[in-house]
Amino acid sequence: MTRSILLALFVCAGLAGCRPADPDPSSEAYREAVYNFFSALARIQAGEDLGAEERLLRVTELAPAEPAAWANLGLLALRRNDLEAAAARLERARSLAPDAGPVLLLSGLMEQVRGNADAAEAYLRRAVEADPENLHALYALATLLRDRGTPEATAEALRLIDRILARQPDNLAALIEKARLAAALGDAETLRVTVDRLAAQAEAWPPEAREHLLALRQAPPDQAAQPAAFLENLLRREAAYREDLAALEDEG
Repeated sequence: MTRSILLALFVCAGLAGCRPADPDPSSEAYREAVYNFFSALARIQAGEDLGAEERLLRVTELAPAEPAAWANLGLLALRRNDLEAAAARLERARSLAPDAGPVLLLSGLMEQVRGNADAAEAYLRRAVEADPENLHALYALATLLRDRGTPEATAEALRLIDRILARQPDNLAALIEKARLAAALGDAETLRVTVDRLAAQAEAWPPEAREHLLALRQAPPDQAAQPAAFLENLLRREAAYREDLAALEDEG
């Protein structure tokens, strides 16, 4: 299972879109569904997947047209690597909420786990279209395109990272990703500006990381990909980097 899925905590805001088949809001069944839904979310956050699944399954009995319950059941199946169950549950969620960005995002991450890059890209593009400000969807699509490795995909990934940095200009993980993408494109000016922005945060880094930043600054643009990757690996040990990465990878 990929790091994105392991880190993702998919918490759909709940029971806001009840369909006519769902229980009447004034009924005891509705109150039970709401209780079970939010009880399940608390258990997901606590890592109590079995208890969460039991409660979400009860929600689907009481409110079968609630997509958030099916989506979170899909997440739980992904967390135990039951891809068949995850696919079925997410398909049900999409049938109920075809344009819901979080459902599309989770569907894209699932397809990545299944090794279906084209399907993953299609879902992630729809997730970004549904919610252009969703940092998780932007980052997931950017990293998928980066892994495509073509100049066109790399350039698009860079534009997506710029959209993230427009929202979080000091996000260390996004800046490192931008440096890697600029290096892959041989874009000297973008790389220079990005290294300057990284240097503004480097005072708190350990000496080894600062040395690798200097190596990145001194590398020719077409040879900068390796020092950028080395720097990223070093910074993964730092709390600031992990917090910024969590802002892009974690859900919830």
